[in-house]
Amino acid sequence: MDNIQISKGQKDDINTIVEIHKRCVEQTNSKVYDKKVIANWLKEINHENVLSQFENSTWVVAKIDEAIIGFAQYGLDDGVLYQIQVGPAYQGKGYGKLIYKYIEKQFVEAGKSKISLNATLNAKAFYTNLGFKDLGNTYFGNIEMTKMEKQLGF
Repeated sequence: MDNIQISKGQKDDINTIVEIHKRCVEQTNSKVYDKKVIANWLKEINHENVLSQFENSTWVVAKIDEAIIGFAQYGLDDGVLYQIQVGPAYQGKGYGKLIYKYIEKQFVEAGKSKISLNATLNAKAFYTNLGFKDLGNTYFGNIEMTKMEKQLGF
């Protein structure tokens, strides 16, 4: 596996984060969600929206040779993993799992007993493989998702 580095996201990374997120929605989520949902979803992904979330949550970026290939957003205070996104060209190669392991370590070091998340329908299997349990369907706006949780073994 390539030499991947995971570090705290910086405001300079926001444009790349937005670009990767849009590609993920257009190329990966569009296999599961209908065109109208995708169109509305893409409107919500923009620099201002991400910048506003930078203040209230932790962002990390995954880089190979200084190029960002993915990112994640989470909140240690509320125990929520908001998202892990890996650029479509890098999906299915284990990078998402590496990003997740980095985040899980942060939760454990912070003394958290569980991680909660809302998985997109296409990411449900990914999180199930990481040990998350399905708690039933939920909605984020008009996006159907699966509420999931993982106990961290305390």
